[in-house]
Amino acid sequence: MKDNKKDKKNIKRRKKAPGAILLPVFSVILAGAAVIILLAMSGSSAGSGFGDYLASFGNGSGYPVNVDKTETVSTKRIGSGIMLLSNDSVEILNSTAKEVVRVQHTFLNPESDIANGRAIIYSRSSGRVEVIHRSGVLYKTDLEKNILTASVGKKGNIAIASKSISAQSDLTVLDKKGKTIFSWECAAERISAVALSGNGKSVAVAVVGAENTELYSRVLVFNFDKSVPVVEFKYPENAMIKLKFGSNDTLIAIGDKMFSAISVKENTKQDVEHDAGDVLERFYTYENGKTALVLSPFGNKMLSKLVVYSPTGKLLFETNCKQEVKWVTCDTNYVVVLTEDEVQCFDNTGSLMGSFKVDKYAESVVVVGKHTYLFEKGLITQYNTVGLSR
Repeated sequence: MKDNKKDKKNIKRRKKAPGAILLPVFSVILAGAAVIILLAMSGSSAGSGFGDYLASFGNGSGYPVNVDKTETVSTKRIGSGIMLLSNDSVEILNSTAKEVVRVQHTFLNPESDIANGRAIIYSRSSGRVEVIHRSGVLYKTDLEKNILTASVGKKGNIAIASKSISAQSDLTVLDKKGKTIFSWECAAERISAVALSGNGKSVAVAVVGAENTELYSRVLVFNFDKSVPVVEFKYPENAMIKLKFGSNDTLIAIGDKMFSAISVKENTKQDVEHDAGDVLERFYTYENGKTALVLSPFGNKMLSKLVVYSPTGKLLFETNCKQEVKWVTCDTNYVVVLTEDEVQCFDNTGSLMGSFKVDKYAESVVVVGKHTYLFEKGLITQYNTVGLSR
């Protein structure tokens, strides 16, 4: 449920932009330094925002760019750029292919989650996590328990589900400085997904268990000032595998057999069960909660259909792809799919905004507003999203 022949003469390699000593820029940097000092004295976290601003000066050498295909684990959107997670590093590129930051890591089979320009990097074989930003590593910590899953919130806090010595699984929430602000022990079930609310005051957790040989899931929402859940729903015969807070106090929950939109404020939910025989092949949930599902009738991938929901859980559109979908992604305005031989872009009404042919080596796509990035054969190419032209 999760994947042209290149002209070497046209491939542009990344290089550092030439420096330019300009008086206006120098004045801005001096003023910025003063702001950062004042913010540091006041304990504000906004200093990193100005650091982002300084880091954005200058351009890269443009796309396409080469990456090590054998080492690259994932390519994702982060802020207005893209993040390349490899077996030994994290790299963030902007829209001109400038390397904004590169951080080395030692995680085995690394995984990531991204929100509001921050990424949490972790591995299921340890309890270590690192929180990455355009300015570098914000902090590191080690829970000393193997991680099951993890998520980063828009406020910079992180939620980590891990194996437990005294129970089935544990949930730990840390603030943006790495201090524990909430913990919960799950006695009889395994945590499968976690998510943090946009206001940074609550956490959602999905657990999977078995009762009388029947699989079930529960989704719970905790406020950090309460030890008991403020929301709890049970989903018989479903494995909930992804949670994401959307808009208007909506929690999006994705299961292997259904899509569920939970109103945290009203303590109600609306479930949409997949059609009988439909298999969830792929899905993607943007950080605002917008969700794209790829379903295949009775596992026939050549008849895949795309189903897209809004951040409040309302159906935006559904369309038949009529071929296997290798990858799906979305952002606020667009949904992009990669099939066996084509990349297609849809708007929120399901109208086709553009498409172009690809070969069988294309692996994944990332949409970042007006730009869509195609990853194939160790090469990242940038296209215009609307019209999908280079």
